[in-house]
Amino acid sequence: MFARPWATCQRFPITYQLEHGIRYLDFRLDFDSTKDRFFITHFLRSKSSPKTCLESVRIFLEEHPKEVVIIDFQHFYHFSDSLKDQFLAGVLDLFESMVCPVPNEDQLLTLAYMQANGFQVVLINRYKACKSCKTPKNLFFSPRDFPTYWPDTDNATEVIDKAKMACRIQHSFGYITQLVLTLQGAKNFVYLDLRNFYKSRMYGKAMTWLHNITGGSQPNIIITDFIDFHNFSFPRAVIKLNYLKEGESLSDLETSHVNVHVESKSLSPVRIEHEQPRLRWIRMRPIVKGGN
Repeated sequence: MFARPWATCQRFPITYQLEHGIRYLDFRLDFDSTKDRFFITHFLRSKSSPKTCLESVRIFLEEHPKEVVIIDFQHFYHFSDSLKDQFLAGVLDLFESMVCPVPNEDQLLTLAYMQANGFQVVLINRYKACKSCKTPKNLFFSPRDFPTYWPDTDNATEVIDKAKMACRIQHSFGYITQLVLTLQGAKNFVYLDLRNFYKSRMYGKAMTWLHNITGGSQPNIIITDFIDFHNFSFPRAVIKLNYLKEGESLSDLETSHVNVHVESKSLSPVRIEHEQPRLRWIRMRPIVKGGN
């Protein structure tokens, strides 16, 4: 299928990606009324069902009780209000007490707070609840809590420039920086697929930007495609941002013999050593297999 290489943005199942440091997941969902089924979609529908992917997340969290995952429901295609309610209610039933309620204004959302209360899941719903919706609003964070800006360009320099600007502005604690390229016409099909397109145009610039970031001006949540290049060097770099001191860069950290604690199977960005640690998250899109 011609479209499949351009719809696939990760190569590995969700559990494997969680084991390699991914802690932010965005889901784009579609409902097919002819089959009465929910699908994950990224231009094409995935064979992996939303339920299967979310169950994998729950199993991972049960096996790693100190880990935290953010799940962002970005799009609901062909959903009625009642279907959204049905789907989101199923998500709450699956994760149960793992779900972190939206804190009061006087309560900071920190890893220490979540771990002290046994919370492991942050849920984001980017669609306003209708008057008839029954889904509890206090269990879903809003787009205002986790804002993001889609660059909508195939120019990697523009993407990096917008990322730098976002770091300077610091919209909110949950601002999501997007390091993704978007096809702009048939000229890019020379790269054969999205993976080659990303690697040749974006990966090197993204890594250079990460290594030049200094403590005190870092992003928080980072979006990218294809996290596995060079033995998962991108998520490793994002995780190390947690250990930067004011004015320090990744290059400084790598030459200062600092021991960054990372478990052998889980490149977790979580290691609580302070009451309110800063945390960098790296995101993936649920794997799309193009309907095969």
